Amino acid sequence: MSLTFAGLRPWLPGGAAVRPQGEAIRSTGWRVPRRDLELLLAILVLSRLIILVVFIVAYGANPARVETGPDDMFCNWDCDWYVGIAEKGYWPIFGADKHGVANWAFFPLLPAAMAGVTALTGLPAAYAGLVVANVAWGIGLYFLYLFARDHGGSPFARYASLIYGFWPFGVHGSVPMTEALFVPLSIGLFLLARRGDWLLAVPLAAALSASRTVGVLAVLPLFILAAREFGLWRVVFIRPGTERAVIALAATGLGLALYMMYLHGLMGDALAFAHNQNAWNRQFKWPWMMLLDELNPAFTDVRWIMSNAIDAVTGLAALTLLPTLWRRDLKTEAIFAGLALTAAFLTGATHSLPRYSGGLFPLILAVALLTDRPLGRTPTLALSLAGLCIFAFSWAMEQFYVM
Repeated sequence: MSLTFAGLRPWLPGGAAVRPQGEAIRSTGWRVPRRDLELLLAILVLSRLIILVVFIVAYGANPARVETGPDDMFCNWDCDWYVGIAEKGYWPIFGADKHGVANWAFFPLLPAAMAGVTALTGLPAAYAGLVVANVAWGIGLYFLYLFARDHGGSPFARYASLIYGFWPFGVHGSVPMTEALFVPLSIGLFLLARRGDWLLAVPLAAALSASRTVGVLAVLPLFILAAREFGLWRVVFIRPGTERAVIALAATGLGLALYMMYLHGLMGDALAFAHNQNAWNRQFKWPWMMLLDELNPAFTDVRWIMSNAIDAVTGLAALTLLPTLWRRDLKTEAIFAGLALTAAFLTGATHSLPRYSGGLFPLILAVALLTDRPLGRTPTLALSLAGLCIFAFSWAMEQFYVM
């Protein structure tokens, strides 16, 4: 953007309700050509089959791992909590166990969707969650294709869709985990905001903060997009024409606010989801203090140091992708991913850093942007596919790294 008065005028009080020169946000529409639609359907079917086959192979490798039924192959870690909430709801104030662990830490959107599918189909909650996750994954694939096409044209959209389809951390969005809804909602939200479809973005903004705590952090990059479109002070003072954007910005905290109101009515503690994090050894720490604690043999069992180091390296590697987004005019997406990663590094624990990092769609775009060249696409897709198989196997075997 030019640093002339003409370039700055839309950001100033009374500025015209137009995007500054060089900041135009274009839309390529909603239609997908038949050729690309066939590709998206192939990605959808093939990626689901790969995960299913790997789950079956994992079961064959260790049938004792499946203790109560086939759902043990895909419903691990936090999935069990979401299933419990979908079936029985949130615990009352006296429901926490002797360690203080309770289900209030898990946000309500996913279990509510699972309960809804169960009510409609009669499926058990775990399988209802599988339906929710994979339908949402397919919608996320469509959103990502449109986003990438808006940004870089159809060839880039096809390549980015392949990366999304065989993304190693995509296993978390294919099973009943919070990423199943968080990822497609975040893609759709930024797609609509960039296109200026603010009213359509309202329900996605509200739902995002009901899926994960960090969903509320979308308010800052969305505000920047609104300021680009209408001018900073026009948004701040809600000048005519900005109302829809302002409503979308306000909606970013709606899901969180409703959950807090529910918790207050249930147990008198609107922040129970945050207070309960101590039960999972999560508490505010500066990142360097977290690393000193978790990588120090004096405080940590040696067998966990390597696991913690791998988790930390994964999170740090994710941070190195942010400059690529910034340089490629995806600054708001870089800010969103940066805020979410910062929040993850402040939780005081390295576990789940790979999942938190891999569940940020801007990083998928960053990898696609970095490798979208003749000698980069094939090895990247091969490595990504191998990673998806490894992660799916590890998930079925309940390995700690993919927690």
